[in-house]
Amino acid sequence: MRNFSPDQYVTQVKMEFDQLYEESATRRRQLSLTFHDRVSGTPQMVKAATELIRYMQKHPGVVFKRKDEIARMTLKDPTSLRE
Repeated sequence: MRNFSPDQYVTQVKMEFDQLYEESATRRRQLSLTFHDRVSGTPQMVKAATELIRYMQKHPGVVFKRKDEIARMTLKDPTSLRE
């Protein structure tokens, strides 16, 4: 990554995840991670992404969804905000 080392990136995302996971005790939360092949398609970033996914998988109630799955879920949910 250009502005972060892989270790800094992992630390930042873990901190964001931990905060959102704590908040999820009282309301639904979502963390979106997007990887661009030219930025994160390097061996060290593959390792960082693997570490993050394994870390998140250890937490009960965490699910992983593609963007199309999130869109369908949101459209079906009557409590989702609409503009």
